Amino acid sequence: MSSYISSPFELEERRLQGIVNKCSDALDAALAHVMEQEKLIRLNAEKDKKKNSAHIIQIGRAHV
Repeated sequence: MSSYISSPFELEERRLQGIVNKCSDALDAALAHVMEQEKLIRLNAEKDKKKNSAHIIQIGRAHV
């Protein structure tokens, strides 16, 4: 039998710290997901910009 007895406050602190840790982990995962989505959006925007520029050049050549 353990001679160490935790007070109710220590037990509650540990419980709350567990909740904080889970929330922090979830927040980190959500942030990583958002950052990955932002990266994909930027890459797609750059591709669209290049595609649109090429299309505008082709239109310009067609009118010459």
